[in-house]
Amino acid sequence: MKTLARVGAVLSLLFFLMPGALLLNQANARDILSFVLGSSLIGFAIFVGTVLWIIGERCGRNRGGE
Repeated sequence: MKTLARVGAVLSLLFFLMPGALLLNQANARDILSFVLGSSLIGFAIFVGTVLWIIGERCGRNRGGE
């Protein structure tokens, strides 16, 4: 379960980070929608990737006989 959650965390990070970076790269000075959407995708990528990584750490722990 721990490995699956880590793989999911990395894949989701890349899945949302790449389009966000591309939108930010192509955003002009007046293209506020691309800037906001790209920034939102990057923030979402960091949040979801971190949450999945933490869930994998918590589920993979040995709970001392529980």
